[in-house]
Amino acid sequence: MKIGKNEVDSLKERIKEIQDKCEHSWKIIKKPKLILSCVPGVFIGNKARSDTPEITLICTKCSKRLVQSITTRCPKCLSFMIKGVLHSIEDDGTFSRKKYFGKEYLYHAIRLHYCTKCDFVVASDEWDQ
Repeated sequence: MKIGKNEVDSLKERIKEIQDKCEHSWKIIKKPKLILSCVPGVFIGNKARSDTPEITLICTKCSKRLVQSITTRCPKCLSFMIKGVLHSIEDDGTFSRKKYFGKEYLYHAIRLHYCTKCDFVVASDEWDQ
């Protein structure tokens, strides 16, 4: 026996259509816990064997919810983040991970992520092999 669409299914479909066409206006509803790295002004993104801090957003126009990493979206101004180059070893010969996180971790280097609109910077672990 096949069951036809009910009113709730139709409403969910309509909501999805509205959200897909929406020119979103995002607002933060859950801020991430930001941790400064050992370098002033640079925050810690993901560390090996841990989760990346995330922000939870809601659109004020269509109520769509979105969860994004702070390496993807800036928690200060909500602009997008861009990836910088991978830093394995600094100019002075030290490992970049030690510079930002205070200790080395075998086969990991640091990638910086920069906000496209403000001064927010995130340092994240990345496998370097």
